[in-house]
Amino acid sequence: MMIQPLSIRFWLTCLLLSLGRLAGAQPPGGPTVVSPQVNADNTVTFRLLAPAAKDVKLNA
Repeated sequence: MMIQPLSIRFWLTCLLLSLGRLAGAQPPGGPTVVSPQVNADNTVTFRLLAPAAKDVKLNA
């Protein structure tokens, strides 16, 4: 039985799309940052993960 060329293209496309989805589904390697955090005293804590940062500026 001979496989139709359209069928081969279809399955190759499905395979490539599946591999792309698997590569994008990797979890991030760094720590989880929860931000913003609303505290019990109604203050807000913002966390930023920037190991090489020298300073942080906030504008409001």
